Amino acid sequence: MTRARPLAIVVFSAACVLLIGMGLRQAFGLFLPRMTVDLGMSREMFGFGVALQNILWGIGALPAGVLADLYGSARVAATCALLYVGGLVLMALADGPALYIGGSILLGIGLGGVSFSVVMSAVGKAAPPESRVTMLAWVGFGGAIGQFLAIPLTHALIAGLDWRLAMAVCAALSAIMLPLTAGIAGVRGDNADGAQPSQTLREALREAFSTPSYVLLTIGFFVCGFQLASITTHLPAYLVDLRLPASLGAVALMIIGLANIAGNFAAGWLAGRFEKRAILAALYAIRGVSMVAFLLMPPSAFSVSVFALGMGVTWLATVPLTGGLVATFFGPAFMSTLYGIVFFSHQLGGFFGAWLAGALYDRTGSYSLVWWSSAALAFIAAAMHWAIVERPAARPAHA
Repeated sequence: MTRARPLAIVVFSAACVLLIGMGLRQAFGLFLPRMTVDLGMSREMFGFGVALQNILWGIGALPAGVLADLYGSARVAATCALLYVGGLVLMALADGPALYIGGSILLGIGLGGVSFSVVMSAVGKAAPPESRVTMLAWVGFGGAIGQFLAIPLTHALIAGLDWRLAMAVCAALSAIMLPLTAGIAGVRGDNADGAQPSQTLREALREAFSTPSYVLLTIGFFVCGFQLASITTHLPAYLVDLRLPASLGAVALMIIGLANIAGNFAAGWLAGRFEKRAILAALYAIRGVSMVAFLLMPPSAFSVSVFALGMGVTWLATVPLTGGLVATFFGPAFMSTLYGIVFFSHQLGGFFGAWLAGALYDRTGSYSLVWWSSAALAFIAAAMHWAIVERPAARPAHA
């Protein structure tokens, strides 16, 4: 492989793209109170828009990953960044649910190429095996910083401006991703040492789906998506329902973002000392304990802060570890494609997390069933990741 950029530039560029793309995306739940009133939408409709965005994000990640493996990551990321910007512009112009949904569609497809499956896989291909998870953690660090910065910024924009203007500012900021995608140019589907892939794409897919640990990893990532989407979309409104200050929702998301930074550093450090599957099992168990404690404690700023801290430490820490396991199983050659499949499962969970929470709220007047189900899923995911066998797939051609 001819590497058009030094590894440091690839990592920095990927981290900055993720900082903007994921950071702004994590703040959308703050728009729920204003948008639902102005556009005459129910919470279920708002949640469905986010859910549709999530599922299209996952669907878009599949062809984006294949194209990145075949033709390089930069062009795919740049094209998807344009769709991302267009989606935000359309949402800012929305005068009814139809345009809002249209914006969600463009944004969801765009996210497929400016998020984990393309930009993180580019780093996974460029980095040598011994430092791969560490480099992926640095990229995840960019996403964590983005969430931490985007939440207070978006909250201030919504509070000081009309929500439409706030969305337009977010669109302008997202355009910064376009020049940054040039930093991952030249990273293709070759092995890190320059050797060409010894498999075809079809052979790689057949091998992946016949590997039980890959299947467990894919199913387990569904839980991560379910939890993250339900929390980012509905937590601010849920706290208002508990008669807590509206600003506490933004504070909780900020705490998640701040703790997320520490969680990504910890994930990179621990991955060099323990098995990645064991760390993932522990992260999901921590989520389950945090959710149960939050539901049992009296609602207060303290309980919300403790919950946000527990969730934040585990928030994006799962991403570099999951990507690292994909590379451990199969190598970096088709990492964008194989990680894209795992990530589709994550976004399928995100679809149900965002939509189902709103649907159940509109029918029951409560989020309780969703929160308790999410806690139970966390412990199931912990058990599934513990059962993973962390070793390369048996491949005679590579012997």
